[in-house]
Amino acid sequence: MRSLLIAPPDEQRLAEALQSGADAVVVDLPQATPATRAGARAAAALFLKEARGKAAAEVASAKGRIAAELGGARHEIEGSVAQLSAEIVRRVLQNPPQRPPSSPAREAQ
Repeated sequence: MRSLLIAPPDEQRLAEALQSGADAVVVDLPQATPATRAGARAAAALFLKEARGKAAAEVASAKGRIAAELGGARHEIEGSVAQLSAEIVRRVLQNPPQRPPSSPAREAQ
Protein backbone atom coordinates (compact mmCIF):
# COMPACT_ATOMS: atom_id res chain seq x y z
CA MET A 1 0.00 0.00 0.00
CA ARG A 2 1.41 3.36 -1.02
CA SER A 3 -1.05 5.83 0.49
CA LEU A 4 -3.51 5.96 3.37
CA LEU A 5 -5.97 8.81 3.83
CA ILE A 6 -7.85 9.50 7.07
CA ALA A 7 -11.09 11.38 6.44
CA PRO A 8 -13.70 12.82 8.80
CA PRO A 9 -17.17 11.32 8.50
CA ASP A 10 -18.96 13.95 6.45
CA GLU A 11 -20.27 13.36 2.95
CA GLN A 12 -18.19 16.07 1.26
CA ARG A 13 -14.88 14.96 2.78
CA LEU A 14 -15.61 11.28 2.12
CA ALA A 15 -16.48 12.03 -1.51
CA GLU A 16 -13.18 13.90 -1.84
CA ALA A 17 -11.37 10.97 -0.23
CA LEU A 18 -12.95 8.55 -2.70
CA GLN A 19 -11.78 10.71 -5.61
CA SER A 20 -8.28 11.25 -4.17
CA GLY A 21 -6.71 8.12 -5.60
CA ALA A 22 -5.49 6.97 -2.18
CA ASP A 23 -4.90 3.23 -1.86
CA ALA A 24 -6.93 3.15 1.35
CA VAL A 25 -9.27 5.49 3.21
CA VAL A 26 -9.95 5.35 6.94
CA VAL A 27 -13.24 6.86 8.08
CA ASP A 28 -12.51 8.63 11.36
CA LEU A 29 -15.84 8.13 13.18
CA PRO A 30 -14.56 9.29 16.59
CA GLN A 31 -14.46 12.85 15.19
CA ALA A 32 -18.26 12.87 15.11
CA THR A 33 -20.00 14.50 18.05
CA PRO A 34 -22.82 12.61 19.79
CA ALA A 35 -25.34 14.83 17.97
CA THR A 36 -23.86 14.03 14.55
CA ARG A 37 -22.86 10.41 15.16
CA ALA A 38 -25.93 8.86 13.45
CA GLY A 39 -25.44 11.02 10.36
CA ALA A 40 -21.73 10.21 10.37
CA ARG A 41 -22.46 6.49 10.45
CA ALA A 42 -24.92 6.87 7.58
CA ALA A 43 -22.35 8.86 5.56
CA ALA A 44 -19.70 6.23 6.28
CA ALA A 45 -22.05 3.43 5.20
CA LEU A 46 -22.88 5.25 1.95
CA PHE A 47 -19.17 5.91 1.38
CA LEU A 48 -18.33 2.23 1.83
CA LYS A 49 -21.11 1.19 -0.54
CA GLU A 50 -19.89 3.63 -3.23
CA ALA A 51 -16.26 2.64 -2.71
CA ARG A 52 -17.13 -1.06 -3.03
CA GLY A 53 -19.05 -0.35 -6.25
CA LYS A 54 -16.16 1.71 -7.63
CA ALA A 55 -13.65 -1.00 -6.76
CA ALA A 56 -15.81 -3.70 -8.37
CA ALA A 57 -16.13 -1.61 -11.54
CA GLU A 58 -12.36 -1.03 -11.65
CA VAL A 59 -11.67 -4.75 -11.18
CA ALA A 60 -14.14 -5.66 -13.95
CA SER A 61 -12.58 -3.09 -16.25
CA ALA A 62 -9.07 -4.39 -15.53
CA LYS A 63 -10.21 -7.98 -16.13
CA GLY A 64 -11.67 -6.94 -19.48
CA ARG A 65 -8.48 -5.16 -20.55
CA ILE A 66 -6.27 -8.07 -19.50
CA ALA A 67 -8.52 -10.61 -21.21
CA ALA A 68 -8.46 -8.55 -24.42
CA GLU A 69 -4.67 -8.24 -24.28
CA LEU A 70 -4.20 -11.93 -23.58
CA GLY A 71 -6.72 -12.88 -26.24
CA GLY A 72 -4.82 -10.86 -28.82
CA ALA A 73 -1.51 -12.31 -27.67
CA ARG A 74 -2.96 -15.82 -27.77
CA HIS A 75 -4.17 -15.27 -31.33
CA GLU A 76 -0.73 -13.98 -32.35
CA ILE A 77 1.02 -16.92 -30.68
CA GLU A 78 -1.30 -19.46 -32.32
CA GLY A 79 -0.69 -17.81 -35.70
CA SER A 80 3.08 -17.84 -35.15
CA VAL A 81 3.05 -21.50 -34.11
CA ALA A 82 1.03 -22.40 -37.20
CA GLN A 83 3.46 -20.47 -39.45
CA LEU A 84 6.46 -22.07 -37.77
CA SER A 85 4.94 -25.55 -38.12
CA ALA A 86 4.21 -24.94 -41.80
CA GLU A 87 7.79 -23.73 -42.37
CA ILE A 88 9.24 -26.82 -40.65
CA VAL A 89 7.09 -29.13 -42.79
CA ARG A 90 8.08 -27.23 -45.96
CA ARG A 91 11.80 -27.50 -45.16
CA VAL A 92 11.60 -31.18 -44.26
CA LEU A 93 9.80 -31.94 -47.53
CA GLN A 94 12.38 -29.96 -49.52
CA ASN A 95 15.36 -31.49 -47.76
CA PRO A 96 14.45 -34.83 -46.21
CA PRO A 97 16.68 -35.74 -43.29
CA GLN A 98 19.57 -37.98 -44.25
CA ARG A 99 20.00 -41.17 -42.33
CA PRO A 100 23.42 -41.52 -40.83
CA PRO A 101 25.53 -44.18 -42.46
CA SER A 102 25.28 -47.51 -40.72
CA SER A 103 28.22 -48.48 -38.62
CA PRO A 104 29.75 -51.93 -39.07
CA ALA A 105 28.73 -52.86 -35.52
CA ARG A 106 25.07 -52.19 -36.30
CA GLU A 107 25.16 -54.21 -39.51
CA ALA A 108 26.50 -57.21 -37.60
CA GLN A 109 23.51 -57.24 -35.24
